[in-house]
Amino acid sequence: MVYSSTALSDLLVSLLLGCVFLGQGLLVSYLPLPSFICSVVSFIHLSLLNSMYSFEYFWSSRSVLLHKRIERLEAYLPYFIGFGAPLTFVSTLSNNFLLNGSVFGTFFPLFIISSYKASWEKPKDFRRPTPVINIFTPSRLVTDGFVNFFSGMVVPQRGRS
Repeated sequence: MVYSSTALSDLLVSLLLGCVFLGQGLLVSYLPLPSFICSVVSFIHLSLLNSMYSFEYFWSSRSVLLHKRIERLEAYLPYFIGFGAPLTFVSTLSNNFLLNGSVFGTFFPLFIISSYKASWEKPKDFRRPTPVINIFTPSRLVTDGFVNFFSGMVVPQRGRS
């Protein structure tokens, strides 16, 4: 059982991680790489972000904490990229921000429903291991830095007057 204070803090840190991960995906476009590679890596980031938010409701209802959610996303990376890719594709077709937001708002509830019906675990007889790519590590480090900084401001330090 997850207590309400743990669930609330997990939700807030998850929102912060999502924002930082979005920034990480947007920063990829500034790397000194060919634009096609930057676009593909940015698309992968957005697909993972859409998957993360789609499965957020499912995992939260089952009291799965953020660090376990990220472990699952990274362990089954190809599946979650593929799950979020259609939503990412349809919500980035236009150059119009409002139109893209409307398309996202239309299709996102369908992805939430799909996340409850999805089977993302590998079959037990699956022998070929998928390498784990810790794509969330930079975002986790930045998020942990923010959390540590702000928790030091909120929680009084012992021994200080």
